[in-house]
Amino acid sequence: MKGNPMECRKLAIGLVSLAAVPLASAGYVPIDFGTHYNRRMQDRNDQYPEGSVTLGGVPFEIPVGVNNEWGSGDGIGGGGGNDGQWILELDVSVVNAETVYMLINTIWGTTQNGRMLVDFSGSDGAHAQWDLIGNDDIRDWSGNFTNTINGTTTVNVFTDPDGQAGNPDYLDMVRFDLPDDFQGQTLQTIRVTDNRQTFVHSGIVSGITVDNNEPCSPADIAPPFGVLDLNDLNAFVNDFLAGCP
Repeated sequence: MKGNPMECRKLAIGLVSLAAVPLASAGYVPIDFGTHYNRRMQDRNDQYPEGSVTLGGVPFEIPVGVNNEWGSGDGIGGGGGNDGQWILELDVSVVNAETVYMLINTIWGTTQNGRMLVDFSGSDGAHAQWDLIGNDDIRDWSGNFTNTINGTTTVNVFTDPDGQAGNPDYLDMVRFDLPDDFQGQTLQTIRVTDNRQTFVHSGIVSGITVDNNEPCSPADIAPPFGVLDLNDLNAFVNDFLAGCP
């Protein structure tokens, strides 16, 4: 190793101090629903998170003090909503999207196919669709109808054990790994098609974040990209100790 050993040691200590503080991720892009917010998740449970939050290791932006989620049936909970097909379509415009994370639960719930479809469309023809199934991909937010998730592509990110009617209240995150076709394209739209039926199924989307796995700064040199962490520090230290050729 070349250079003054004491100066190198000071530099390494400074980098450790810096790496101990997580930095915002440029690789993660939270999606604003705009005018499509039609209900407030804290009306279901006032303990649900809001604001700039990290859930399941993923940053989300959940508006504070206002409507902050989308629900089919005009966002009206329970039996007061209108049955039929409801669509949430968002323009997102994220280049080289690899993974999409969505906070999704249902009112009621069923294991029937075709109740909740999620489509992703790219700028040059890339397309992918998921059919979300109850007791696997999605479940009832209050655990009354469907109560399980697969624990892999869908994970729990918040639970209030003392929820509605004595049941736990859930907030779950679904991960969508987009096909390689989306690389080199712009993810243009995310479309949720929800086929609502009273006392059977009604979908809720509480947050969306897209990850294009791009470095968040020149210091982001090791995976996972999009966040500065100890993996980046270790990679730098190893390269630093190896010196220049």
